[in-house]
Amino acid sequence: MGTSNYSDAFKRDAVHQIKVRRYPVREVSRRLGVRTHALYKWMKLFGAPVPNRGVDHEDENQRLKRELARVTEERDILRKATVYFARGSQWSTSLSPRIRASSAFGPCAGCCGSISRASMHGLRSREATLRRRMNGKPS
Repeated sequence: MGTSNYSDAFKRDAVHQIKVRRYPVREVSRRLGVRTHALYKWMKLFGAPVPNRGVDHEDENQRLKRELARVTEERDILRKATVYFARGSQWSTSLSPRIRASSAFGPCAGCCGSISRASMHGLRSREATLRRRMNGKPS
């Protein structure tokens, strides 16, 4: 068996193909005409540890920014919807007058225009109804 001398640049290039480009050792060995054992020795000599390729910080940063923008938009939409539906439930025009009169805001919900007034009127009328029922008077 003869010994062949390869330059350091050639060895570093072979190690680069294995470590950085992620070519299999067997394929690099076959293409360059070098024994696999020699490539493993060169990897020990010239192979600097490759940084973890599992996490690319720039890509992760961009992905997180896109997700933040999407979540912020969803939050804003939900806030607006909450305000819209809260207003709609207080002065609902789609309910019949009979249902509106027995709602939690009482019969004044449509005429007073104030939540506090409407709820107070509703409480007072409920209290009066309960007192009549307790005293045995029909409501």
